[in-house]
Amino acid sequence: MIFNYLKLSISVLKRRKFFTFISLFGISFTLAILMLVISLLETELGKNAPLSDRENLVFVDHLIVQKMKPDTTQLVDSSLVAGIMKYDTTYTYEEKEVNTHVSSSNLWFLKEHFTKLPSASNYTFCTTGASTNIFVNDKKLNLDLVYADHRYWEIFDFTFLEGRPFDENILKSEESAVVISQKMAMKYFGQKNNVVGKEIKFPDANYKVIGLVKDPSQIIVYADVYLPNTKKIGFPGKPNKYFGSYWGIFKADSKNKVKNIKSEIHSIANNMTFYDPAELNKMTIHPKTDKELYAHLVVSGKTPEQSKKLFFGILFSLLALFALLPTLNLVNLNVTRIMERASEIGVRKAFGANRSHIVYQFIFENIVLTILGGMIGFIIALILIKLINDGQVQDLITLKVNFNFFIYSILLILFFGILSGFLPALKMSKLHIVNALKK
Repeated sequence: MIFNYLKLSISVLKRRKFFTFISLFGISFTLAILMLVISLLETELGKNAPLSDRENLVFVDHLIVQKMKPDTTQLVDSSLVAGIMKYDTTYTYEEKEVNTHVSSSNLWFLKEHFTKLPSASNYTFCTTGASTNIFVNDKKLNLDLVYADHRYWEIFDFTFLEGRPFDENILKSEESAVVISQKMAMKYFGQKNNVVGKEIKFPDANYKVIGLVKDPSQIIVYADVYLPNTKKIGFPGKPNKYFGSYWGIFKADSKNKVKNIKSEIHSIANNMTFYDPAELNKMTIHPKTDKELYAHLVVSGKTPEQSKKLFFGILFSLLALFALLPTLNLVNLNVTRIMERASEIGVRKAFGANRSHIVYQFIFENIVLTILGGMIGFIIALILIKLINDGQVQDLITLKVNFNFFIYSILLILFFGILSGFLPALKMSKLHIVNALKK
């Protein structure tokens, strides 16, 4: 039965070459773009190294520290009782914001208050967004830097191609050792391997390369150079300060403990003993999961949870709209194509074909067409992904093609094939034999 449907579908598509070409063009172009979006989402939000345990991570990316003062509102209500004016006074006690500071944390502050969370199995304090300029053969290179501790390599599962990460002993001895990415190796040394033991000249000192990692594809952990946080130049952290350039990242043993970590962080903020209560007396921290963190970078809600709902609501709405428009266009094309074959439908019905046979034929025919377009779109998407990665169009992201990408693409193709073929086929299968033969 399936072989007969397939044979008939191929025969029809060959006869109607113009329609086949137009349909394949629309399907392949649309699916190629959607596959690129899938690849981007899978790269940034999928469980890929070095963020294989991303669902168990909690991020503290900034503090909100405020000066609040009591604010009393007096409300006087008057009424006339037995010819005598009565007054009823009520007071509303609130807090009024006087001063607000929002920034990343200071390393000293994080070490002082967040190293003993009961639900966290591990933690790391690192910078993000740091950069510097160095020169190679009179050419300036702008480098993205991450300053981290030895636990950074335990939280994130980087793929080491050569060498090793810096450990606690290197931090204690303040050794000038670094781990670099493949892109950095190519930028500075002109080669992607055999760089361990070589030196990179920074403005303050020469740093020895002790490790080479595969280029991370996620923005949150991307850097050209990873340095021990003991080499961070600038404000070291004093007991009367809160702000700096560090994030706190905490890892739970299981996803169930993520909420516990967030609650413990909230508790620390709510019970904070301030060093300068006359200036600042209230702290708010919004710990985030990785998806909440990404969402907050794009859309800002009152809470991380709201940001996440808003971000994914907008994202999936746009994807649904983008997928729906070409689907409707394909439905219209199918209606036109099927209407042209009304007489064929009438003849088949006259020879005993029932409604289900007609529906199955056209759906199967459309699935074949969509699979062909999907294969072309898949190839186009792979070519575009390679061009984007090789051409460094998006320097911070390396788009991935993995098993999940393949599965999502197949589901997308089947969605297009079934949905765009079912409605027209159902409509035409209801056509009366006499009316069909007249067309």
